[in-house]
Amino acid sequence: MLFRSALGDILPSSRNYPDLEQHQVGGPNRVGGDVIAGAQWIIRPDEGRFVYHQCKKVEKVDGARAMWSMERWEVWKDQFAFVAGDERFDSEARLVAKSAGQQMVALEKEDTGQSPT
Repeated sequence: MLFRSALGDILPSSRNYPDLEQHQVGGPNRVGGDVIAGAQWIIRPDEGRFVYHQCKKVEKVDGARAMWSMERWEVWKDQFAFVAGDERFDSEARLVAKSAGQQMVALEKEDTGQSPT
């Protein structure tokens, strides 16, 4: 499935992902905005389930044109954790990233029949 979303831009391999050391203000602002936008695909339960189930169909994708895979699901989860814990990002981006990461874990538990708590 070909699809374009801000989730693609939070992948460190994305051509739109800035060097956070060289762009110490603009870089975190850019990534933070993409995190907030991309997280909308995860935080909303129906959309999150859709993304997770699409990702489960494919282990790995090559290139920027294919979006969903378990490999990318794990990278997104790592990126949300990274942003949630890094003070370079503003508080809104950190909070949204934390919520998205928690939702991803809950969706994985839901899928395996575990209690989300």
